[in-house]
Amino acid sequence: MFNWWKKRFLPQAGANRVEEPQAPANRIEALANRLAREGKSADIEAELEALDVAELSSPELEFWYHLRGIAAFRRGDRQLAKARFAEAHSKFPGSAMIAFSLGQEYEYIGDTATMFGLFDRYRFPALPASHALAESR
Repeated sequence: MFNWWKKRFLPQAGANRVEEPQAPANRIEALANRLAREGKSADIEAELEALDVAELSSPELEFWYHLRGIAAFRRGDRQLAKARFAEAHSKFPGSAMIAFSLGQEYEYIGDTATMFGLFDRYRFPALPASHALAESR
């Protein structure tokens, strides 16, 4: 965001700058963002299931697993959400976002010991601020 601002309002600041190589785009994140912009967020689950996961990079696959759990959560299917987050956590045990989401499902069923065990494993900045704020509530 800051780079956009610099280029927009301070064009001379970027004039002699060498462009840094861009990280490969996360197609799953781009899909979720596109559906949200189009007002079709409810379609995310079907879109995710239609993808060939063998073609996804590791970051994309992590996002794919996480979004599947979120889709079940948003539909109100907490049992499926917990199962999907547990599967995602087994595939990506180092993912703070997945562990946080799984922890929330343990909180929902009243297993706060497991919830705190998951929450305590991750510190800033591995956990995005939006998740940390939700955790603190």
